[in-house]
Amino acid sequence: QPASQTLVTGADGKLNALELDILSNGMSREGYNLTGWSKTPGGDPFGIGTEVFTGDTTVYAVWTIQVHSVTFQANGGSYTAPQNVQHNAKATEPADPVRNGYTFEGWFTDSALTQEFSFSTPITADLVLYAKWEKVVKYTVISGGGSIYGKTSGKDLEITVRRTPKDAECYKHFTGVRIDNGPLIQGTDFTAEAGPSGGTLVTLKAEYLGTLNSGTHIITFTFDDGKATTGITVKAGSGGGGTRRGSNGENPDTGDPGAPLLWTGLLLFSSLGLGAVALSGRKLRRAAKRG
Repeated sequence: QPASQTLVTGADGKLNALELDILSNGMSREGYNLTGWSKTPGGDPFGIGTEVFTGDTTVYAVWTIQVHSVTFQANGGSYTAPQNVQHNAKATEPADPVRNGYTFEGWFTDSALTQEFSFSTPITADLVLYAKWEKVVKYTVISGGGSIYGKTSGKDLEITVRRTPKDAECYKHFTGVRIDNGPLIQGTDFTAEAGPSGGTLVTLKAEYLGTLNSGTHIITFTFDDGKATTGITVKAGSGGGGTRRGSNGENPDTGDPGAPLLWTGLLLFSSLGLGAVALSGRKLRRAAKRG
């Protein structure tokens, strides 16, 4: 477009509005809108069709910077207010939205969530940003956790882990087992398979468990999108055998084979003691009557 152009007023001293429109439509400036003409640089626009010129006059284009809207599509999350951003300026990164049961993964420029947006990007047009969410995944030990294990029991220990939300098969996410942060060897130290109700069943082998030092150990079950942790108390001897359950709703059991005999003896002793007390009481009452 030309840097300048000459227009001729009519007999009334006014510019022809159609001619001025044609001139205006042929002009452009990146990021700006032509909003009028002024008699002074940076001045206020004059009224087209009403302003009277009495002599040769230079007029100047009045440009207004464009303002673009940036709107946020939360996709099920909390509301994020839209922003008005001047051309070539940057949007302000808002606080992360929230959504129950999900983790916010960022803002994307496409609804398919393939192009992540950076807030260091200058805004040059209206923009819609889409929130991406990832479902929060939780793994929980539902049986076999918190066991007491006798080193010489010769028994394997079975532990079941369940995924929330439930997947078609929790086991397909399984990656391994660690005890006290040391990795175990699948097939040698343990086996793993799809368990009941879509869980993962891990069987720690007796041969491996027998090598652990007495005391408490931390077991971590790792998955490609999370982990579950529980403990095991190892004791010398065969007591326990992995039968005692921790915080998974199962009844604890001492695992001590001598426990039933001990409880039977205690009950018998208690019964005899109560009988002796009752007999002594009757003798005392009869003696009192004779007296």
